[in-house]
Amino acid sequence: MQPEILPRQTKSSQPPRPLECPRCGHHLDGNADAAEARGETCGVCTECALPVDWAKLRVDAIAPKWFIEAQHSKYWWPRRLAGTLLRCARPFHFWNSIDLAIPFSRRGAIVFLIGVAALLHVVAVGQRLAYVGPVCLDRFRWKMMNAETESAADIALAIIAPTSRFDGSDILRLTRSEVGPGTASEVALRTTARFALIAIYPMRRQMSFHGAPTPWNAGGPTRITGRAPELLWPDQADSTIASSIAAVFAPFAMLLLPTSLRRARIRARHFVRVSLYASVLIVPIVATSLLLPHFGAMYGGSSLSFINLYGQPNADLILLASATLFISIWMTAAAGRYLRLPHAAGVGLSCGLIAVLTSMLVLQWRWVL
Repeated sequence: MQPEILPRQTKSSQPPRPLECPRCGHHLDGNADAAEARGETCGVCTECALPVDWAKLRVDAIAPKWFIEAQHSKYWWPRRLAGTLLRCARPFHFWNSIDLAIPFSRRGAIVFLIGVAALLHVVAVGQRLAYVGPVCLDRFRWKMMNAETESAADIALAIIAPTSRFDGSDILRLTRSEVGPGTASEVALRTTARFALIAIYPMRRQMSFHGAPTPWNAGGPTRITGRAPELLWPDQADSTIASSIAAVFAPFAMLLLPTSLRRARIRARHFVRVSLYASVLIVPIVATSLLLPHFGAMYGGSSLSFINLYGQPNADLILLASATLFISIWMTAAAGRYLRLPHAAGVGLSCGLIAVLTSMLVLQWRWVL
């Protein structure tokens, strides 16, 4: 009697992957089989009541080709990063294009955070150029000596280290005054090296440079103090930090709402994804904080009035109200178009208020401690 020959296992003979609800992860194999036996093409998740298309659930979700987390896209990652950042400006369109079943990509998340950091750098450079630009124009207007090179040094340092308190022209003049460098190339090389050192320590108010002896220094380190104004107005630092923290942690405020706890049972990866892309809100928050002093809103106040005790606009309240508006719109779009929760507007507004108030309380408590 010959032994029975079993068929070889191939990819096609492997058991299919289990059907899971894309929002809560509940297994829906039995529900799908029973519904298809009755001739039904659509149903709902018995755990979170999410409407489900059974045929669509059996195939892998395809991410948009412009999405930074897309695993199979003909676009290179810089183009996908640009497409994702641009579509974040339209949150309802953005979240409507993202399927719950798209797997989370850690590499895409890291690239997106790098893109947000690059946008913040561009905003900071614009604020620094708003200070450097008039100074450079005055040099050319009055036909000052070395106007071209000093203006170029100011602009270069503003691009390299926009948060620095130093002026590129001061570093250039210091290098020229030293006895060592004798040619323009040596001056440019040493100035560039010092620019790089300032970029490494962008928050320092004073820097010490070791170089050739100067007329006022016999050979020791030369100390220079930054004279440029701070990039962010000091009285707005707390409200800016609180608003930025609130933007990132606002999605987790849904855990405090009955809709998320009792009805939706949202997967953890969805909270992480919404929080990840909510980091883009830091860009308009910081831009608003930088623009307020240009309109006379430089000081805050403890009162809930948009006019403080000095008769000026209350910068803190304006910034917090703007952040609440940004977060509420973002969370409304994410809750309604991506998570498909009921009462999305109420969820978004609640998350915005909870996140901003909580972050402000944490900051105030930090100062008390």
